[in-house]
Amino acid sequence: MTGVKDTSPIIPVIMCGGEGRRLWPVSQAAQPKQVLALDGGLSLVQQTVLRFILPAQNKNQTQEMKWGDPLIVCGRAQVRLVRKQLKQLGVNPVFLIEPVARGSAACALLTAHYVQHHIRKRGLCKNTRILLVPVDHELPDKIGFHQAVHDVDRQVLDTHIVLFGTQACQATTAYGYIHKAKPLLLKGKEQNAPDLYHIAGFHEKPDSETAKAYLQANAKEPVYYWNMGLFLARADILLAQAQKYCPKIASACEQAFMRAKFRKNKCLPEKAALQAIAVHSLDHALIEHSKDIIMKPLTLAWQDLGTWSGVWQALHPKIL
Repeated sequence: MTGVKDTSPIIPVIMCGGEGRRLWPVSQAAQPKQVLALDGGLSLVQQTVLRFILPAQNKNQTQEMKWGDPLIVCGRAQVRLVRKQLKQLGVNPVFLIEPVARGSAACALLTAHYVQHHIRKRGLCKNTRILLVPVDHELPDKIGFHQAVHDVDRQVLDTHIVLFGTQACQATTAYGYIHKAKPLLLKGKEQNAPDLYHIAGFHEKPDSETAKAYLQANAKEPVYYWNMGLFLARADILLAQAQKYCPKIASACEQAFMRAKFRKNKCLPEKAALQAIAVHSLDHALIEHSKDIIMKPLTLAWQDLGTWSGVWQALHPKIL
């Protein structure tokens, strides 16, 4: 690395909402997918939280890979189940409880407000970074993932939000696509930031013919990547971007957090302010509009487990 690495912990934010609809009938309101053990072992939320706990034998290899305590974002109905499962791992996380589901945009901004609140209250580093992580993804290479996230230059995060993508290797219509552009030039330096790229455009889940065209283009040079829904950002930069590109959502989340109730390891934002806005994904509300989004390609094995086809592929990787 030619830039400066931030050695302060990154706070993993586990986006653990959901009402049990996507993997029906196994997943239902009383047993949403995040608490299911789809492979017969640990549940999705347990596997996701364990991704950020370093094995003892790897401590020496990963001195610069520091994670803060995980922050779990979920609905009130899921708190008991999730807490019980994480207690089995010896983990007692903080819960940010969504009083009403309003999508990943509200989830991200409420999280950023929570982090900013603790920066002021507990003296955290003002440049504290958060990693927004979907609960239904499989990333088996834990150490490789840690390295990829911590390799992002701190200078880049002073002005940008980093979105992770993985090279499209199938002509699937299940994911959104990122069109990679030129490398990011480090500010004030005549060199590119390692493995970080500007984005030429976002493409929502395409039809079959378009997906095939993307795959054919990648045969010449990798330019189309699947959007993994993984975001790394400073809390203050995320909030500033939201004020610029989705001010109504930003205002509602600020009001909801200002009137939040705190009980031990729980934070419950106010419901009324959030009810005034519609459901929005972070991609649609902010990411696809901002000029300050950078992509980092991940070359690790990855699978979205949010659909039955994704679960099947994860369990039978050699068949598909």
